[in-house]
Order: sequence, then C-alpha cells, then structure tokens
Amino acid sequence: MTKMQNRLAAAKLLAKAVANGEVHNAIPEDDKKALAMGYAYEAMLGKYLHKPALRYFTQFDSRGLEPRTKASLLRAARLADKCGVDYPVFVRSQFYWFDLWFHKPPKIYELSGARGKFPAERRLIEYLQLDKLGKINKEISSVVVPQQKDFISEQALDKINKSRLNQLCSTYQLTEEQVFAQFASAGLFDVEWLRRQPGYQRQEEGP
Repeated sequence: MTKMQNRLAAAKLLAKAVANGEVHNAIPEDDKKALAMGYAYEAMLGKYLHKPALRYFTQFDSRGLEPRTKASLLRAARLADKCGVDYPVFVRSQFYWFDLWFHKPPKIYELSGARGKFPAERRLIEYLQLDKLGKINKEISSVVVPQQKDFISEQALDKINKSRLNQLCSTYQLTEEQVFAQFASAGLFDVEWLRRQPGYQRQEEGP
C-alpha cells in the first residue's frame, strides 16, 4: 500500500468514526501537523545522536504540545507543506546544514528560521538540489545516510509507538481506535507497527 493509499484509508476511517458518533470533536489539523513535525524531529535527533530510541517529547500539557513549541513546529510543517516535501525530508535538510556548519543539531525554533542570508526554505531547496545531483557528502553525518530498516530494534520501535499512542489517548481523552482514526494519516506512527495493532485492524475491516 502506498503512502497516498494509507492516507486515503485513514481519512475514510475518520469519516466513518465521525458518522458513527465515535469521534465527537475532531483534533485540529494544526495539532496533527505540529505533532507529525515534532515526531519527525524526535526521530532525526535520535539518529543524529546515535540514540534511535530517544524520546524528546516526553510530556504534553492538557492542551497538547506546549504553545511555543507547537508554534515553532507548525511553522516548520507549513513550510514543508508549501515546498511539497515530507516532514522527515524537511527535518533532514535542516540537520544537514546545521551539522555541516556548526556540528550540532538545530533547535526546534531553528527548523523554520526565516532570517539571515540562508533561511530554512533556501536550506531545504539547496539540500534537495545537492541530493538530486548526488553531491550530498554522506560522510558528514550519519543523519544524511539512508537509514536501514533494522537501525532501530523492533522492541524499541514498539515502545516508542506505544508511548506515543498512550500520550495521545491521555492528552485528547480518546480511545486507541479514535486515535488511530484521527492520527493514522499524520505520519505519527510507524506504518508496519500500525498495521499490526488490533484496534487499527478492526477499523480497516469495518463492521
């Protein structure tokens, strides 16, 4: 199943859940975008620091992400959307330049920085151009090297996804199936892990 097919399937699940009265208040799209960008950042930071199971977002407040963090992630998400790239690609492009120049990862608020002669959008565009030409120096940092499927153990991957699921259930007062219905298309969960979850499988099977 392609990424687009996954998104369409998830959208159908949400529509069905709303129609059945299982979801009374749909989560705002801004929350989904910010969370998806946040988890993309978390995953890349873990790879960069050679700690693939790193948890960066360990606590939410009652409204979800802390407001300033959410605003920074949302700006980055909107910029990625504007440029037509997936969030992991966007994050990787920012990490590439920060590692090249400063030998450190970018802060969250720096992902969408618009100041200076080399703002985030230009960093992304030039990264994509270099990558297309095969000129990305893959020895600079492990972050620019395509990661193997087994880079992170299945046990660690399961722990991360379960933790995210529990976090979302608690924050938004939703059941697991409601979380899957609303967030499956946002890229917050590993696709293979998601397909193994009974709650997600039940929704795909339907009545």
